[in-house]
Amino acid sequence: MRYQVRLKLYENKDHIIYMRENPVWYRILTRHPEMVDQFIEQYKIDRKLTFQDKMDQMGLMLEMFNALM
Repeated sequence: MRYQVRLKLYENKDHIIYMRENPVWYRILTRHPEMVDQFIEQYKIDRKLTFQDKMDQMGLMLEMFNALM
């Protein structure tokens, strides 16, 4: 894997854990290093870290708070 790709992945240790859970990404990034952005997007989707997921969590928290009141 290229050095630049490894540097970008090591910015967040969870990226490495995710890659170990999904080894197909290791092969993809080795052959196509330009796909590192797609890897990060897929990581966010699978780990539910997108903006939409955060908004859904906030809505659920507000509903739960309103139900307690």
